[in-house]
Amino acid sequence: MIQRNCLLLAILCCSGLSAACSGDDHRDSDEKNFVVGMLVQQDDIGDTQQELGAGLLAMRQINAAGGLTIDGVDYQMTVQAQDHQSSAAGAVAALARLSKQGVTATIGPPWSSLALGNEPDHSDGASMMARQYDMLLISPSATAAAITDLDDDDLQWRTIPSDTAQAEIGASELLSRNLTRAAVLYRDEAWGQGLAAAFTAAFEAGGGEVTAAVKYDASGDQIADLNSYDFDDELDAIFADLPEVVLLYDFDELFQITGRIAARDYLSRYGAKPPLFFGSDANLTSDLLVNGAPEVIQYMEGTSPTSDTNDPYYQQFTEWLAAAELDIADNTAAPRYDAVYCLAAALQKANSRAADDVKRELRAVSRKDGDELTIHPGEWAKAKAALLAGEDIDYDGVSGRIEFSERGDPTTGLYSIWKVAAGKNGKFTLDLSNTVPYGN
Repeated sequence: MIQRNCLLLAILCCSGLSAACSGDDHRDSDEKNFVVGMLVQQDDIGDTQQELGAGLLAMRQINAAGGLTIDGVDYQMTVQAQDHQSSAAGAVAALARLSKQGVTATIGPPWSSLALGNEPDHSDGASMMARQYDMLLISPSATAAAITDLDDDDLQWRTIPSDTAQAEIGASELLSRNLTRAAVLYRDEAWGQGLAAAFTAAFEAGGGEVTAAVKYDASGDQIADLNSYDFDDELDAIFADLPEVVLLYDFDELFQITGRIAARDYLSRYGAKPPLFFGSDANLTSDLLVNGAPEVIQYMEGTSPTSDTNDPYYQQFTEWLAAAELDIADNTAAPRYDAVYCLAAALQKANSRAADDVKRELRAVSRKDGDELTIHPGEWAKAKAALLAGEDIDYDGVSGRIEFSERGDPTTGLYSIWKVAAGKNGKFTLDLSNTVPYGN
């Protein structure tokens, strides 16, 4: 953790970027800086690095290539990081502090729970509260399906597809293998609810049957101590009808769940043909291989947004990350980089720092309608020159083509159908070779 902290500080210093986490009242016009907010988990250096790193790299490149020129004034992009305190209330408070400092655009929120809050109408979440501060938000990692339909005044955007896409990809993949009986175990919060509902709809529309959809309390009341909560009631319901596939829409509690599946020997009910376990991007970590019960995870696959690793611009991006000693395996790094690029392009095209002006240009700078100039990662000088000349551009990012829907979601994407595979010396590895496109 200490090493990562030093690396992050080095990136900040080398980039000439500010990442203050204080509440200083710094107005972005004072020093001809355009200050971008970022919401981070300040008490976890690893998460802070992830929530800042790729975005800072994008800003560094943009600044080195001339920065922004808005209404005849040259600006450098800088960062004001604020602690979201792992809660919707903390994220909203962070937006208030950023607004006081003159910030009109923020990369985030990083988590769906911060975006949506706890109220049924999501009125206490950061996405809806952004209206109060006229704050443009671009999230690279909040994937909950409910974000799409928020009445957010077109202020919440994202560069990662909705979980509706992930659920549809998963349902299609399973049905293509003639797996038609599935059970779903999911967190009872917006992210898990959205995935479970979208999967059920897609799976049943394709002719499948969901034999059980079982939720569990993810508020902390039951699972605060994973060792004391056994999930036995939920697992009994999941395995009652011996489904062919078990969907696991879980976070780190997956380790306890797989442990209970193994300990109670649910798999013996299947004889020689065990079920497939199918997860999501939330499970695609090296921790799964270390902490998941091997008796279960050996049969585990899942879905996750990804990038085309054969694309030369993506390969260049991984070289940039490696040079900065950032996590190449972080599947939110590419959409985080793209979020900053899309924001910069919209700012330049709008010739304004006001959120209402910038949001109107986000679709225009990333859409191919005709003869727009295609802009790739690292080509800010080319993009800026075109925009200053009144030309139209189409930014194609590290994560692929980015074409926003009317609700601010990407309409295209690439998904990995990952699986746990046997590696050398009896150790598991993650096989990410199978990918499926989404959208046009």
